[in-house]
Amino acid sequence: MTESPHGLVRTIGRWSLTALMVNSIVGVSIFKLPADLARNLGGWSPLSCVAAGAGILVIAGCIAEVSSRYEETGGLYLYARMRWDGLRDCWLRG
Repeated sequence: MTESPHGLVRTIGRWSLTALMVNSIVGVSIFKLPADLARNLGGWSPLSCVAAGAGILVIAGCIAEVSSRYEETGGLYLYARMRWDGLRDCWLRG
């Protein structure tokens, strides 16, 4: 078995760093948030998760409704840009 003359490169790339940060955020969400909810809300913590899920469903429904009005792709960025352009034009025309 031959070793590379360059040795082990100890760097982290852009995608590895991004994956590490996403992993950290998801890990905190999965393990820490339920414990905090249980400590602060006691027996009401499962109901708070259901209520939060219902709130997210309302937000997703609003986004789905807005997306049905556009044929272009771009998601939330497109919707905000289109709306901002309209507001800017109204403001400048006075």
